[in-house]
Amino acid sequence: MKHLFRCCILICLALCFFALPASAAEKKKPVRIVYVEWPCAVATTYIAKVVIEEKLGRPCEILPVSVAIKYQSLFVGEADATVCAWLPTTQKTYWNKVKGQVEDLGPIVGGARIGWVVPDYVPYTSMEELKGKAAEFDGKIYGIDPGAEYMFTSLKAIGEYGLDGFELVEGSDAVMVAMLADAIKRKKPVVVTGWAPHWKFGRWDLHFLEDPKGLFGQEEEIHTLVRKGLKEDMPDVYRFLDNFSYLDTKQLQSEMAKNEEKGADPLETARRFVREHPEQVEAWLK
Repeated sequence: MKHLFRCCILICLALCFFALPASAAEKKKPVRIVYVEWPCAVATTYIAKVVIEEKLGRPCEILPVSVAIKYQSLFVGEADATVCAWLPTTQKTYWNKVKGQVEDLGPIVGGARIGWVVPDYVPYTSMEELKGKAAEFDGKIYGIDPGAEYMFTSLKAIGEYGLDGFELVEGSDAVMVAMLADAIKRKKPVVVTGWAPHWKFGRWDLHFLEDPKGLFGQEEEIHTLVRKGLKEDMPDVYRFLDNFSYLDTKQLQSEMAKNEEKGADPLETARRFVREHPEQVEAWLK
């Protein structure tokens, strides 16, 4: 009888062992967010990570990738979300390839813009005015990641505006900003690929060059995209991401600027944002 009783206990324990971890494993399943290492994407991705981990109790992996891989990973389901899709123009080629297979949850913030940027001491206000001026700028336009659609548009712009003698230099956001900073320090003319919101507009006096041909499109939005099936697999994460948004571009730009301060840690900056905006965060979770 004792032996039978012991067997029953063991069976019950075994059933509990195999039943409970399934629920626990699902609760602890990590959320994978992909992003490109641009200041706006870094700030936003880390805030999403903090909310998911601290408010939803799920681990969150954030993975820096190229623009192309960002869209592809959502398409094949290797990533769950991105919170830095520039639409409708900047990343339209990538979006058109996955539309219908990746879900768009709408804008996190509007008022975004892309184009070419110069310091205010540069006397030109339009891209057309750069024609014949390549020597003033050492023949360089400093760009970002070679895979960014923004770069393809910039190459097209050089041809469309007849900017012979100009070369588009590939790099990254960090390299582009370094070249801008160096030129400003020496008061030299410089053109860079730029976008807003971006912390550089808070640090230096800059302006966009007008684009009469409309190659860079109109006002943009930054969207959240998620893989198909996320709503069913992780309804709490889906609900948060569906509600996630900034009050305005100034709020995002402020977070970006904080990450540029000496010794700044994007994770700590995001944690501070969550602590200082409890009502906004609570609204994201409803």
